[in-house]
Amino acid sequence: MDGTPDSTNDFAGFSFSYNSATHHLNLDKLSFDLAAASDTGGGLNVDYEIFARKNADPFASFGGLKAGPSVSAAGSGKGWDSGVFEQDLSSLGEINSGDTVEVRIGLGENSGSGAKGAFIQGIQLEGVTAIPEPSSTMLVLLAGGSFILRRRR
Repeated sequence: MDGTPDSTNDFAGFSFSYNSATHHLNLDKLSFDLAAASDTGGGLNVDYEIFARKNADPFASFGGLKAGPSVSAAGSGKGWDSGVFEQDLSSLGEINSGDTVEVRIGLGENSGSGAKGAFIQGIQLEGVTAIPEPSSTMLVLLAGGSFILRRRR
C-alpha cells in the first residue's frame, strides 16, 4: 500500500454476474468500512479510489477520497483510525442480464516508513433498483387487454 490508489495495485475487489430474464439493475452507491493502522502512529493518511467496469470494458474511476483515515497516536507509537465511506455508482449505467460487474477499491498512502495496513469490511451495494424490461411490460399490457376484451363479450 504505497503511492496513489489505482485499479491494478493494492486494492480490495469483488465481482458479480447478473442473470434475470425480466429485469435490469441500476446501482446507486457502494458503502464500506475502511480502517488504517500504523506501528509508528504518526501521520498515516490512507487514500482510496473506486474503480468499476462492466464485462471486459476498461476500469473507470468513480472518485475517492484523499487523506481518508488519518492515524496518529501520541506516546504509544501505534495507532489506528476508521470510518464509513460511500461512493456514487449511478453512472455505471444499466446492468443487463448476463453482465458481469467488477468493483475495486484502490488504496494508497504516502506517509513514509514503518509497518502499516488498511482493512476493508462491510462492503455493500445500496439502492439496487430492478427495472422491468420493455418486453415484460408489453406482455403484461397484452394480457390485461385480452382480459378486458374477453370480459366485454
